[in-house]
Amino acid sequence: LSYDNQLYYNAMYFPAHSILMMAGFIYKPQLVRLARIWEDPEKHRRFDLLVLAMVGVIALVTGAMALLMGTAGIPLMSFMYGLDFEKFRGLCLVMVATGGVCACIDFLYQIVTVLRAQGDVSKLYLIAFAFSVPVAMLLVNFAGLAGAVVGSLVSMAILLTLLVMEYFGIRRRMSRGY
Repeated sequence: LSYDNQLYYNAMYFPAHSILMMAGFIYKPQLVRLARIWEDPEKHRRFDLLVLAMVGVIALVTGAMALLMGTAGIPLMSFMYGLDFEKFRGLCLVMVATGGVCACIDFLYQIVTVLRAQGDVSKLYLIAFAFSVPVAMLLVNFAGLAGAVVGSLVSMAILLTLLVMEYFGIRRRMSRGY
């Protein structure tokens, strides 16, 4: 991307990163508690409900950020950076969605670590990386800044999908006693 487009991309990533940080502030202090809940086999269902609840919280935070960006956020970013972001309103909202997906990825990785199966996800990151490089290059070459933003969302969505499938696979193996 050109320098100008890199500036816009990085500025649009700020709200997405804020979602990631807010989610971390909420769930990271709870990781030890989640590990203790997981230790008791009778509380595994409760553990799953807490995981689902946190994903819901991430969705709410993402929705709140989308609402903020859709109202005061775009003018505020334009003021802060001295650039007109109004023409990128749609891309800003796509980037907010990317932030929510990234927050879910970070959370699920922490959960897989609590389940002591973090070695299982290394291959998932490699698969997502192998897919994301050509997709991002094609999208950026085809659509510039819009391609970079959409490519980011697509790449993160692929990794999230792989992590969700792995989480369910780990839970299924653990429930069978493997």
